[in-house]
Amino acid sequence: MKEIRKLLGYLGRYKWRVLPGLLFLTVVDGAQLVIPRVIRRAVDEIASGTFTHSLGFYGCLIALIGFLIAFFRFWWRFFIFGTARRIERDIRQELYDHLLTLDPPFYAKKKTGDIMAHATNDLDAVRMTLGIGVVILTDTAVLISGTLVMMILISPSLTLLSLIPLPALALVTLYFDRLIHRRFKLSQESFSRLTERVRELVAGIRVIKNFSQEKGALGYFNLANRDYFKKYLALVKVWGVFEPLLIFLASMTITTVLYFGGVRTITGSITLGEFIAFISYLGILIWPIIGLGWVVNVIEQGKTSMGRIMKLMEEKPRIRDTGKIREIKGVIEFRNVNFSYNGRKVLEDINLVFEPG
Repeated sequence: MKEIRKLLGYLGRYKWRVLPGLLFLTVVDGAQLVIPRVIRRAVDEIASGTFTHSLGFYGCLIALIGFLIAFFRFWWRFFIFGTARRIERDIRQELYDHLLTLDPPFYAKKKTGDIMAHATNDLDAVRMTLGIGVVILTDTAVLISGTLVMMILISPSLTLLSLIPLPALALVTLYFDRLIHRRFKLSQESFSRLTERVRELVAGIRVIKNFSQEKGALGYFNLANRDYFKKYLALVKVWGVFEPLLIFLASMTITTVLYFGGVRTITGSITLGEFIAFISYLGILIWPIIGLGWVVNVIEQGKTSMGRIMKLMEEKPRIRDTGKIREIKGVIEFRNVNFSYNGRKVLEDINLVFEPG
């Protein structure tokens, strides 16, 4: 959970940009819930033959709501996605500043390609979590709660029937959440190795060409490339099962409502307008249910990538620069000094004396 707390901390820096974005997103979600009520009123008036307003009035009202949705949608994108870009910039700058403080032994053991993957692929995953992840999470909370209220107002019993697949949905999401986390971490580590291998081959391309080692270099690259392909394909297979399974569970809900809701409309328990509005609300409800699976993917990727970045940021140099310069006087002497590089002793029993001046 420390990765999530870290991400929330970055969002807290820009709370005065995030909060308006969430407010405008909530307005858009609320406006979407109004349209089925307008349709319900229009259909019931057509069915009964009594008109309080013309169809043109209802059409103009829906068009006005659509304009408001488009207007506020632009602004929530501006604030939320813009904030995600700013946080991406901040993390990249912090990462670069931290890398400048690390000493040569760190760079001797850490591959350049791995560092590049942290600054590119991992940061992209973090940005997606703070952007589209926040949007889908808010959509899920607002639309599910708002839609359920509207559906209960039409028919509590029909609403209860439509919620039958939800426990199965929760169990499926929990299982795939853990599976996606493990496989995405493996794919990111493989991507780091592939990036480092590309860097090595590009940096040494003159040597490869001069000694006609193209075939060997290609084989060297293909090993890493195939490994990344297998790791990422394993992740895609999980996605390929997860999302259709969510859609299937959502489709079960629609089938149930079409049957029982149709029967109740025929018997007069609910009006035709109420039945159409209920189906519309059910269609709105399906998006956040499917989005729930998507947000699990996005958040797990962002959490995994943030953990990798945090691990890199926790690296400390062996000798810290305090920024203070002390005036040194007297003789400087080294007695029986040894020096090792990458665990291998390269200097032994060195004795040096530096006289003043």
